[in-house]
Amino acid sequence: MRLLYITQSFGGGASGIFSRNLVRKFTEKGIGVDVLTLNGVSRGTNGFNLHTVPVFGRHAFYKFELPMFGLIKLMSLLKNKYDIIHSQDTFPGFLGHIAKLKTRKTHILVKEMVSNYPTLHGKVVIFFEKNFITKLKYDKLVSWSKSHTKTLIEWGVPKEKIEMIPGGIDLNEIPDETERIKKYKHFENVVAVTKPLYTTNTWGIVYIILAMKYLVKEFPDIKLLIAGGGVGRPYLQRMTRELSISRNVIFLGRLPHREALALQRVADVLPHSFVYEPTTSIALLESMASGTPIVCTDSGEAKYLLKDCGILVKPKNPKSIANGIKKVLTDKKLGDRLSKKALRKVKNKYTIEKIAKQYTNLYSSFY
Repeated sequence: MRLLYITQSFGGGASGIFSRNLVRKFTEKGIGVDVLTLNGVSRGTNGFNLHTVPVFGRHAFYKFELPMFGLIKLMSLLKNKYDIIHSQDTFPGFLGHIAKLKTRKTHILVKEMVSNYPTLHGKVVIFFEKNFITKLKYDKLVSWSKSHTKTLIEWGVPKEKIEMIPGGIDLNEIPDETERIKKYKHFENVVAVTKPLYTTNTWGIVYIILAMKYLVKEFPDIKLLIAGGGVGRPYLQRMTRELSISRNVIFLGRLPHREALALQRVADVLPHSFVYEPTTSIALLESMASGTPIVCTDSGEAKYLLKDCGILVKPKNPKSIANGIKKVLTDKKLGDRLSKKALRKVKNKYTIEKIAKQYTNLYSSFY
């Protein structure tokens, strides 16, 4: 079997890490893969070929640039014979649509999430997705979550065309106990956030910082460690100064992925604050596999993922978030019990091996 895998992100960020790990599993199974993506290095890598498209300007525009600037590269790649065209999300799906028309081969379109971000950029993205997703040619649309499947049906995607396959993680990338970051072990009551500080993540972290205002009253030495770089960092730093909690909030900057995962093992609690309806969040799955208890806003797919293995709190509600964190910090047995259940759930349903198997079964049903 030969696969053309079209994706905006490959190897960087949560979605890119998922795509990289999934493609690696495909190549281990003997599937030949060409990856068409943005930037990167154009050479054979771990059994697959990486073909890149240059992009310009701000990160927010990249998804719009891939269909425009990737067309020439796509035409060149279609000289090869592919059995399956795999498009990872709507904008790569425009190229997958063209590949489907040119080759008449099976096209699998994957929809990780519905971009319901409350920003102008988010509104533009959702306009394109809502108005074009039913016009693209594909044989199956893979949805990552129950809530987004419902939205896709409301948009007019036939129910029989939708297949539910969530995201997944490679447990081999989760550091063990020996890789804990020792310089933070002397802190007590550590709360850690490991996310890039872009718009929507920044807004979510705002509510965690506001929750710290409540927590420092009961835990004067509590530390919130924020690992991530991005445009939101200056705003968050200014916010901590205005709240007079600078000594309790430490900005670590961007860490290598494995070091960020190691940081999660040091923490006493990992809060996730979403200001939108999340899908099967890769960042959340990594936290579930860390062995550290999670406090998360009760929205989107998160409420299903953590229903019985995490503390669910009200979205955009600092006091509720603070109470959830306090519950974990004051009841270690509860935290241990929840974190063990979370890890067990990931092992049972969300490993990259299990997800890759679901995709290869889907491919085989057409091939």
